[in-house]
Amino acid sequence: MPDIEESSILVDAWTVEDGNQQEFLDALVGLFGRLRELDGFLEGAIFKGVDATRFVSWARMRSPRERDAAMIDSEVQARVRSVGGIAHPSLGAYTVFRTFSPPES
Repeated sequence: MPDIEESSILVDAWTVEDGNQQEFLDALVGLFGRLRELDGFLEGAIFKGVDATRFVSWARMRSPRERDAAMIDSEVQARVRSVGGIAHPSLGAYTVFRTFSPPES
């Protein structure tokens, strides 16, 4: 059976000092703007915590290969550095283990 590539999900938890939230969001939206232009980008989101200094972002790429290509893109690297200069990241890459949906009627 041939290997089937699975999508890759980048999940980042961010801590942003109070007062820097808008600068952080502007930089992160810019990063997503670049990611959206690259082959393999499927979707992404930014979540704002109830604690206004906490954020989570995720981006789903079609494959780990396309994720790796995106991470070596010079503009992505520059934007990641910019975001990382504003916020403290806890970064990770994941593949889907299991999904859940409402039961069938």
